[in-house]
Amino acid sequence: MIRRFLVAATLLIAACAPTDDLQGPPPDLGAFRLGHTVVLADDVTYGPFSRTIEEERIVASMSDAVTQRLGPPRYDGDGLYHLGILVGGLVLALPGVPTVYIPNSAMIIEVNVFDNATRQKLNDEPKQILVQEGLRNAVPFVGSGLVRGKDAQFENLSFQAAAAIQIWLLENAEWFAPKPGQERVAFPAPAAGPDAN
Repeated sequence: MIRRFLVAATLLIAACAPTDDLQGPPPDLGAFRLGHTVVLADDVTYGPFSRTIEEERIVASMSDAVTQRLGPPRYDGDGLYHLGILVGGLVLALPGVPTVYIPNSAMIIEVNVFDNATRQKLNDEPKQILVQEGLRNAVPFVGSGLVRGKDAQFENLSFQAAAAIQIWLLENAEWFAPKPGQERVAFPAPAAGPDAN
């Protein structure tokens, strides 16, 4: 399934997620405040004609992009929610031949969101998201494989993925409605002292 998505993605040029510049106040997400972002990338399926990238780089880039878009101060509600992100499929475009083969990078992720207060997952099934490079590519009609290294390509995909996750959360804004009497939980949690038990 993932491989079929990736093969199709290499043939597309248009982006699947918006590319705003993170300026100005974000759309309202009620009590949402980002807690842990757990990114798993230990079993990535690479599509055809793809560069590879280190697992640690994937985790760091995705975590940074999500925190930049969804963390404080952009979203700083009294609730606390954790994200689990699985990077399932990836194409980091190789150099191609303009007008013959225009390589384009793409990524498939699965996302879950958890409520810290209830310890429950809020979505019934993992949300699968396909993202592509979009307008942040310096020369979109040439293909980023010709003008960008793999780190820059993946940073671009991470930016797109974080934007797509934000859209999904906004589509389910009722998950983050403020609860009467909700108390703000400190995060990160204070370090346990010697008498913690």
